[in-house]
Amino acid sequence: MLRNLNAIFVLSLLGSPLLSFGIPIESRIVGGNVVDISKHPYLASLRIKSCQNCPYVHKCGASIYTDKVLITGAQCLLNLDNRWRMMIVAGANTRTGADGVQIPVVKNVTHSGYNFWTIDNDIGLVFLEHPLPLNENDINSIAIAENPPHAGKPATVSGWGWNAEDGGPTYFLQDAIVPIVSNADCEKVYGVGEVTENMICAGLRKGGKDGCQEDTGGPLVVDDELVGLVSWGRGCAREGYPSVYTSVPAHKKWIDQKIKGMS
Repeated sequence: MLRNLNAIFVLSLLGSPLLSFGIPIESRIVGGNVVDISKHPYLASLRIKSCQNCPYVHKCGASIYTDKVLITGAQCLLNLDNRWRMMIVAGANTRTGADGVQIPVVKNVTHSGYNFWTIDNDIGLVFLEHPLPLNENDINSIAIAENPPHAGKPATVSGWGWNAEDGGPTYFLQDAIVPIVSNADCEKVYGVGEVTENMICAGLRKGGKDGCQEDTGGPLVVDDELVGLVSWGRGCAREGYPSVYTSVPAHKKWIDQKIKGMS
């Protein structure tokens, strides 16, 4: 994969950062505020464990689409064989606490067009063993926007990811507001062909606010509709480098077809 004319060797690490010769290509909340889950009731924590006696740990964010289906990033679901167990925790304010509703994942699917090198079609679905108790307070679904948002629109990204590129994970839920950046302007930063029609970009020109490691797969929301999933970018909240998100509107047909096929 080439990004900004630099040949990049990409290594996928159990959670999400992609590293290129020491320069992080984060699958990336920096500069955010601690908030209550009631502000983002559609957000859930995707947690995994690798052995019977191992604890579940937060891996990625996910968005509640129906009471039994959540949307997340394809990279969050790769390389998880039968040893790995997954569950969704909804209605929680913390990344590892026992608050919230915990439901096992019984099946997951990733987009067949997901490309490890270009990170195109970075989207997947998880199906729950039992339905979530949707309500108007801390657990609710979110609709997918019909079309990608226009450049300049304020968007909200939320999650339990790192608070700085070289920092560590946040225990409490945080969010940040960033403007949508046009794909044309985003491509000027990352290079021709690097930002596809299956992606959208968002970020402040001066940097300072962004998603980061372990926010991967989490929601980008505009006008109370899901428009993107945290996917990749050059570092976290760097000046001049917007984040690149999976465009959920571009994948709505695929999402609905997969759900119908599982019914």
